[in-house]
Amino acid sequence: MGRVATVVAHLRAAGVSPVLIGAVAMSAHGAARASADVDFLALDASLLRDGSWAALRALGHVVEVRVGDIDDPLAGVIRVDPDADEPVDIIVGASPAWQRGIVERAVATCRVDGVAVCLPEVADLVLLKLYAGGPRDLDDARLLLGLPRGEHTRTQVDARVASLSARMRGNWDRVLAPQDR
Repeated sequence: MGRVATVVAHLRAAGVSPVLIGAVAMSAHGAARASADVDFLALDASLLRDGSWAALRALGHVVEVRVGDIDDPLAGVIRVDPDADEPVDIIVGASPAWQRGIVERAVATCRVDGVAVCLPEVADLVLLKLYAGGPRDLDDARLLLGLPRGEHTRTQVDARVASLSARMRGNWDRVLAPQDR
């Protein structure tokens, strides 16, 4: 069993439904971008307990657990096999309602490392990019809007971002600005 399949099996055994995010999820939707890792979103803060990863460590995997501080918008990040060619990152969200919505709307339509994983809607990937807010993230959001059904995605993001933070709404305005000129 490969690294991704092992991590997904471990998460599912713990009762966690990981959702594929990042460049691999973008590629699954048709927006290709290279990345050296595979990213998942999970909303269970118990994953940040170091002991949660003993079974993977016993299999020889290196697991780094980083808990977010008071100023961090994430609860934390877990990186499995950080020095591997393709490490696996589990982004542990702080579980606001909008993040729970992403997990609830995700459907199992993508296979990674031979295992079916939940894939978020394109609009939800855009929201995650707005949340991260870096220059590459905003470029990724623009790339996602350029996919077929981009206007549908834009309508969905417009509806969802309206109730989110001012920072995310501002990032959405930045993403749209070059398209509206």
